[in-house]
Amino acid sequence: MKIPYISFVTVSRNDDYGGKDAFNRMQTVLTHRLNQLGKYNIKSELLLIDWNPPANKPLLKDAIKWPEKNNNCTIKTIIVSNEIHRKHCYGTDSPINIVKALNCGIRRARGVFILPAHMDLLYSDELMQFISKKTLNENFRYRIARKDVNKNIIQNNSNGNILELCRKNILRERRPMPKERKKLQLFRTKLPNLFTSAGGDFQLLSNYNWQLLGGYYE
Repeated sequence: MKIPYISFVTVSRNDDYGGKDAFNRMQTVLTHRLNQLGKYNIKSELLLIDWNPPANKPLLKDAIKWPEKNNNCTIKTIIVSNEIHRKHCYGTDSPINIVKALNCGIRRARGVFILPAHMDLLYSDELMQFISKKTLNENFRYRIARKDVNKNIIQNNSNGNILELCRKNILRERRPMPKERKKLQLFRTKLPNLFTSAGGDFQLLSNYNWQLLGGYYE
């Protein structure tokens, strides 16, 4: 089996965890991402972690409307049962453990590079085009500034102009702030200024380096 260039790891469950209409936002994002992977001919895989699925709802693999034709991305759904969920800390307090779920996907990813992501993150065409060039360096950790938009824009919108709508409705951009830099200089005097704003939303590393970390996302 051919090794994909990049693995996308996404976590969710078939309910409103993550806010009202969370499922519809995820559907919009997955539809758009698969279209982009086809548009830019990126050989990839999507690992969808269905964590502690609600007993009264269909599994994500059955509820999501998948494209009829998809030649560029292998899709794999991993179901983590309630029994396993309850064995983890706070398993009775929250229906999902995002970090554990992402780790579950990272450790099973086959791609040369791995990008774990929350279920309602859209990626720009510019980013996808950059990935398609296959110039990513296996020794680098890639970060990107996140732009927050009103969630209502994407919850029921899978048409071609969704990125343009997002660009016109930016609420804020997550970039390093002066106060953060001062804190880092105070407590980490031997390190450079680190990009910590929304740090968990974009961490693209090679599979090799993820495994050196123990497949551990934090």
